Amino acid sequence: MGSDYRRRSGRHRICGRHRICGRDRRRCYSWVWLNTSQERAEHADRHGEAQRSGDAGSAQAVPPSYDRVVVTTEEYANEHGISPRRVRALAAAGRIPAQRIGTSWVIEAGAQHEPSHAPRPMGGKMRALLIRALRDQSLVGLTGPDRIRVARHLAALRTADEPAALLRAWFRDDVPTGWSPGELIVRQAHERRDDRVIALVRRPRRTFASTPERLARAITDERTIRQLSRVELAARAGVAVDVVADLERGRPGVGVGAMRSVLRALEVEPLALPPVTTDPGR
Repeated sequence: MGSDYRRRSGRHRICGRHRICGRDRRRCYSWVWLNTSQERAEHADRHGEAQRSGDAGSAQAVPPSYDRVVVTTEEYANEHGISPRRVRALAAAGRIPAQRIGTSWVIEAGAQHEPSHAPRPMGGKMRALLIRALRDQSLVGLTGPDRIRVARHLAALRTADEPAALLRAWFRDDVPTGWSPGELIVRQAHERRDDRVIALVRRPRRTFASTPERLARAITDERTIRQLSRVELAARAGVAVDVVADLERGRPGVGVGAMRSVLRALEVEPLALPPVTTDPGR
């Protein structure tokens, strides 16, 4: 290989100008180790100069190439914030301009892809958890990642313009046959009763918080669904952060006015509240 070509440590790159050097893509010996787009551009320019000088006085000139500089799947993934596996899937589906070279893909530099906004269908476990959360209007019995995922799904349903369409996409052809409130909501979504689904999903939550434990659970669940921190909830309710912390821990001593302010900020309608007592340990 001539001195004009450089080898540097890094992933394998190609210049994307094989036709200019007059060689078949599969037999091109001008593959180089290039690390930057500037080096690829310089390499392509050298190919063009060599071709023009070699064809001077020749009756048949190689037609100009329309190939563009290409990047690897790893480069494209880093540039667009997606995984290399996703890049390969987009290339195989024809959603980005790419070409397969052996067992690898090369993508046209600067190519853009339209992200898919279609929601993915849920698995069986997540469907069951979501139906239970719709039934109870809470996150009772959920912990860890399941609690976070279900809370996000509930928040998406409340804020979506068409929650019925979202449920149809999540459940696809798996229509529940039971009669619990959560199953009825999903079934009405499949029956195209969109207005009814909106009314059920966005209805104010009512809770019978007759004990500090029930009140704590109601506040914690609703705050998680709305993705609020304690500081943000306290600011909305106009109370101190310690008040929110005491309510979520089930501690006595918080006044009724503060309880109602926090519940009002979460749009929760209490059917009962725990009696106000003092904490002897304070």
